[in-house]
Amino acid sequence: MMAATAVMQTPRTGELVFDEGLLGFPQCRTFRLLATEHDGLYWLESTDCPPLAFLLADPFQFYDGYGIDLNDFDLKALRPADPADIAVLVTVTLNGGAEPTANLRGPIAINLATGRGRQVIVNNSEFGVRQPIRLELSAR
Repeated sequence: MMAATAVMQTPRTGELVFDEGLLGFPQCRTFRLLATEHDGLYWLESTDCPPLAFLLADPFQFYDGYGIDLNDFDLKALRPADPADIAVLVTVTLNGGAEPTANLRGPIAINLATGRGRQVIVNNSEFGVRQPIRLELSAR
């Protein structure tokens, strides 16, 4: 098991590869991670399935006490040489005027050194799949 950290850099490869795709989108396997003008928010754009894109957030910036441990199966798929290479982001759902939510049970783990990504499942979390998130949309 290894604890994951927040995003500190963009992937060195420029392209992210998810061997198994994302939940609900198994056919979409290559993506680009793009920083937004807002701290802690990113776009994950599919290069296989345009115009598919996900808004991602750095959960460590938005939720006190959030943390995950990656299991051996997930680590084998991500192949980190250094634990600091793994970043974790969560998908954000914008609910058409209602409060946005984040999926803290299905975070996305990314090996920033190699560009390998994987959506992982967190079963023992005190946080939910529709956790309210307070987005501060002030530009950097």
